[in-house]
Amino acid sequence: MALVYHYHFQGLILKSAFPFPELAVADSEKHDLVVSEGLASGFMPDEQIVSSVSLIHGCLHMSTGPDGTLVFIEGMGHIWIGLSGEIVLERLPGVRLGDGRIYILGTALGIFLLQRGAFPLHGSTVSRNGRSLMFIGPSGAGKSTLSAYWMNRGYTLVTDDVSLVQYREDGVPAIRPALPHIKLWEDSALALNHNPDTLPFLSKGWEKRRLPIPAEGMAIEETVLDAIIELSPEAFSSPKIELLNGVQRFNAIAANIYRGEAIPWLGQVANHFVFSSRLAAAVPIFRLTRPANAFALDELYELVEQALRAYSGFSD
Repeated sequence: MALVYHYHFQGLILKSAFPFPELAVADSEKHDLVVSEGLASGFMPDEQIVSSVSLIHGCLHMSTGPDGTLVFIEGMGHIWIGLSGEIVLERLPGVRLGDGRIYILGTALGIFLLQRGAFPLHGSTVSRNGRSLMFIGPSGAGKSTLSAYWMNRGYTLVTDDVSLVQYREDGVPAIRPALPHIKLWEDSALALNHNPDTLPFLSKGWEKRRLPIPAEGMAIEETVLDAIIELSPEAFSSPKIELLNGVQRFNAIAANIYRGEAIPWLGQVANHFVFSSRLAAAVPIFRLTRPANAFALDELYELVEQALRAYSGFSD
């Protein structure tokens, strides 16, 4: 009898035909989706394709149909994300299972959530004293770097790179813990006083490194989202922070959905508007401008903490 594994991931329970050592084991056999390996490309015959589009600078090709979405990732293979709740991985020859897992926990789960009208933010979340803070922004904005630095100042990690907002019964937005690592570029690792040579690469052929987070550095339960910081790297700029108004808050949320390029092709434009409007009204959102060629981490930390203390609606 084949082994079956159950795992927690940002409020979901995955039932998998192969292990995910980076995830916490779930005791319940109930599940939200099933992950397996197989002929993913066979789930989307040409005659069923409704739309096709290339995303992420042509590295990801996505086709949608009546039963789900098929993605082809250059150098990795196909992943089928079915509307009935299954993810099927089909690796190219020579691609390791570990490389496939990275795409399942990133792109595939991102599309899985978008299909269902859930909108994961391209953001990293940290918490302290019951207070959580999310950094949002495009790749390279500094989300992971700032999260790692905030951890050096006493925060714990909730989730890196992808943050799924879920509303509690009382209507308060919250984030659940995810993977116990932070992904860093080499210059970010150096800025945080880590030797990049001691950090494993995220995967073969990737430039990003993995900074493992020990159990004491991870949040262990759902945390209320109290504030969002949109990161804006600008050349030759001085660090500054500003509180955004209603329209600016909406735009910040709407523009920073993980794999948000797929929203129109998945028929989620209206739900995207509703989600962005609700979250923009629920929490204060700041824009942090930093020099693109340097992090100035001490100065950025003091700017953010001062702004949060000055904001009367922020729980200290």
